Amino acid sequence: MPLSTPLTLIVATTPIPHHLPTNARPKLGIGQNGTLPWPRIKADMSFFARVTSRPPATRPGSTNAVIMGRKTYESIPEKLRPLGKRINVVVTRDVEGNAGRVQKELEGKRERDANRAAEAKAQGKAGGAGTGTEGTTDAIVSESLEGAMGDLEGVYGTGEESRLGNIYIIGGGEIYASALRSSARLNRKIRIVMTNVKRKGDKGYDCDTFFPVDDFSAENGWRTASPGEVSEWVGEGVDGEWRDEGEVVIQMVGYERVD
Repeated sequence: MPLSTPLTLIVATTPIPHHLPTNARPKLGIGQNGTLPWPRIKADMSFFARVTSRPPATRPGSTNAVIMGRKTYESIPEKLRPLGKRINVVVTRDVEGNAGRVQKELEGKRERDANRAAEAKAQGKAGGAGTGTEGTTDAIVSESLEGAMGDLEGVYGTGEESRLGNIYIIGGGEIYASALRSSARLNRKIRIVMTNVKRKGDKGYDCDTFFPVDDFSAENGWRTASPGEVSEWVGEGVDGEWRDEGEVVIQMVGYERVD
């Protein structure tokens, strides 16, 4: 895997302006009580699933990695974890205490997927035998973000022969912060693909977990990516426009660190 492959933080945030002085920048909330602060947003969840499971066009047949903390992993519904067609990397200080459980869930996921594929094939449904281009469902437990990168390279290789696609950091707050701190040591660019979520009306959402960056200005070492650039990053069209989604409006944007 080329060293230039960036770490892409994929996140949905909502502005929390409460109790701030006049002209202060609102914090960006990402969670409340271990879950999302807002009701299920189908468009954003579908976007996340497509982007994180789609291998990069430059490395067909590769599999993307999604790196997350233990709490984020456990917030995924049990029947869905580990996330399919992706390498799930769970970062936790207690590797020994979590590796067995994650491996058992991986085996269960693979068995369920195989049964569904066999049923689809028996019924003559398209895709029952697989296309050969779908990502591999896998799971790794690591003690740190740096350890996660080493584990991924150890299993999926490096350089031109690597079977590893894009690398996404998907939460929570501590893992996002760790990625921002570690990018220089890991010799990787940092990108952010962010879904802005705003509740209609004057009332926002209460949050107890926040994204570690709220200033994406050039003075703070960031640049705003164009919609075309973000589209290239994620492999589908992103126009940067606000869209109505029930009780909220959402917007997909991107940033890249330049310092």
